[in-house]
Amino acid sequence: MDSFSRITFQIEQRTARLVLNQPPLNILNAEMFDEISAALDRLQASPEVSVLLITGAGPKAFCAGVEVGIHRPNVAYVMLTKFHSVMRRLLNLSCISIAGVHGHALGGGCEVAICCDYVIATENARFGQPEINVGCFPPIAAALCPSVMGAKRALDFIAGGEPLSARQAWECGLVTRVVPDGELESSLAALVQQLSTKSAAVLRLTRKAVLMEEHEAFMAALARRESLYLDQLVKLADAAEGIEAFLEKRQPNWQHR
Repeated sequence: MDSFSRITFQIEQRTARLVLNQPPLNILNAEMFDEISAALDRLQASPEVSVLLITGAGPKAFCAGVEVGIHRPNVAYVMLTKFHSVMRRLLNLSCISIAGVHGHALGGGCEVAICCDYVIATENARFGQPEINVGCFPPIAAALCPSVMGAKRALDFIAGGEPLSARQAWECGLVTRVVPDGELESSLAALVQQLSTKSAAVLRLTRKAVLMEEHEAFMAALARRESLYLDQLVKLADAAEGIEAFLEKRQPNWQHR
């Protein structure tokens, strides 16, 4: 097992396991981004690995998002660059990625999950993009969800800011399978076993064949959303107000109602 302080990461035979390890909510921050990036670099240098599992530590959440304070306009560029670099590394892996989701998968945590090739969710899982409530939007979800859910449902999901149940997320294509609470680990093990019977080389090529155009389109779409976020959103007074209101535990006073 590799030594990290905010995640755990290990490779056993053909399977890698990355655990977001800052319970109870496994909130993402700059240090965690750096550790995940380092783990994915090690994974990319391990061609024998055919499956990556990503899960969250503790009983409450897969991941409840990115630390709100680093959304402030003066640090947004650094936050966005680090986070999106990790997501690009995840998408550019040659192995299959599987998110095992229980509890909350919100904001950046939801984006981590839905960027994986498989999303296995327990009945109690909740998927949400609440960024609109703090005066911003999620570039990754905005780039990915329209092609998965359809534009109108994606807008409702992101602009409404309300979470989806695991079943609702499955119905609109964000989730691959829903499993009973308490059966996440056994379900992940069964899926890994199923995939491990396949040729690793053929599995890698099959993933590429199925997802090639989708990934290319997503990368181009993400670059446009990043520009919109950094060139326009962070310059709005409402963007700063939303973050400060959240941190001060009060209702935001929007300038543009």
